[in-house]
Amino acid sequence: MTQVDAPRPAPHLPYEDTLVELRLWYRRLASRVVNFLRGLALWEELPASIRSEIADTVHDALPERAVEQYEALYSRLAVEAPEFRYWSGRLEHQATRTELRRALAGLESLLSSSIVVQDPPVDIAQALSRAHLAALNRRILDAESTPEGMRVPTLGEAYLDPDFRVRAVDGQGSPAAEDWWEEAPLRQDLTEYLTGVLTSEGLTLAPLLVLG
Repeated sequence: MTQVDAPRPAPHLPYEDTLVELRLWYRRLASRVVNFLRGLALWEELPASIRSEIADTVHDALPERAVEQYEALYSRLAVEAPEFRYWSGRLEHQATRTELRRALAGLESLLSSSIVVQDPPVDIAQALSRAHLAALNRRILDAESTPEGMRVPTLGEAYLDPDFRVRAVDGQGSPAAEDWWEEAPLRQDLTEYLTGVLTSEGLTLAPLLVLG
């Protein structure tokens, strides 16, 4: 049975995987269209060469055209909507992929640059935010134990994003199994990923479980 809704991008899915699923989805729809055309009385009246050309166009050419249009509109939306750009991670600059990632220092700036807060946070949220920010400004070593002439960085300066893996739990696998995680690619874009997750609708529907 053909999936009714088109495949949707998600922060944990590579953009290329979404294109593969979308192309397969279009091809399944195209196959249904071809089968419908073959059931029409007019179909048998067409020359065999014309029938073959129509079937090839619908089944092969149209899905490719549809995916190309999807890519064009996707890129346009990523340029026009900063929230979507950070959520999708589609237009991340190649140069930044080799830089050291610092999610604790960079996540707030990414979110604040892409989201306009309509209402200020409640007092509890403000207090929690202040506590976390204060921790980032603390030195990682006590001043008394620091060798003379050496500058000790703050937690925010010294923290480096770890490599990580992410998978959606679908009821078939077990997050407790190492081999289940090995099927997920190793990623190095924690800052962008967390920004995408925190601005996606999926976070309101299912929890994000962090294991480490």
